[in-house]
Amino acid sequence: YRGAFRSFTAPVLAIALALAASVATAATVYDVEDDFSASNPSGPWTFGIYADLAGPVPDTTAFTPFNNYSPDFLGTPIDGWNFGPIDPNISHNDSGAVYSNFGVTWGVNAVNVSPANGSEPYAGVRFTAPNTQVYILSSSFANVQDNIAKDVYVYKNNVQVDTFSLGATPHNYNAVSFPLAAGDVVDFVVSGSNNVALDARFQTEWHLADDFSLDSNPNGPWGYGTASANAGLPDTSTFAAFGTAE
Repeated sequence: YRGAFRSFTAPVLAIALALAASVATAATVYDVEDDFSASNPSGPWTFGIYADLAGPVPDTTAFTPFNNYSPDFLGTPIDGWNFGPIDPNISHNDSGAVYSNFGVTWGVNAVNVSPANGSEPYAGVRFTAPNTQVYILSSSFANVQDNIAKDVYVYKNNVQVDTFSLGATPHNYNAVSFPLAAGDVVDFVVSGSNNVALDARFQTEWHLADDFSLDSNPNGPWGYGTASANAGLPDTSTFAAFGTAE
């Protein structure tokens, strides 16, 4: 009986390991810093301003994308989007080194949001979900110009899901699950004056039970099958997918 149990568990473990490897290599990451470009939208990210509602709170239904891109913002190594000439803007440090000017610091590859002096008091970044699935959000917000408190808002499909006052201490989201349908939007909105550094990253997540299929193998990132044992351990190099479904 013990031998039979051992021969049964080895293939099962092999399946689990093979699936884990598949997920790790197939994950898609959308990072606002890495995806920043001379296009707006840039992939799933759009940079712009928001109108003001009574409250005051941002009106995410009234979002206007920036239309002016500069590869050397005000003669600096910073590239950015605005309406010209300066504020409001969203800028990006692609110089490869920390850069400071105008009382503002840009970390390497950092994206800074500046709503200051704009016709509307809110600027920010919109993420539009490319596909229907669960996304994992990791992000940080940091005050990079002064320690005056700034209000930051997070909206999903025009409904506020979080708000906080940002002072000297950064605010982080660590691996927060965001179920989104294709076309859903998440807005990261900054109010007040001066610059806030925003690093936002959405990573896709898959669920074996939800994605299980009898029609295809592999199905997306998942493959179903068996593997041989080697010295009592699963040998995932021998993984073979099942050929029929019942």
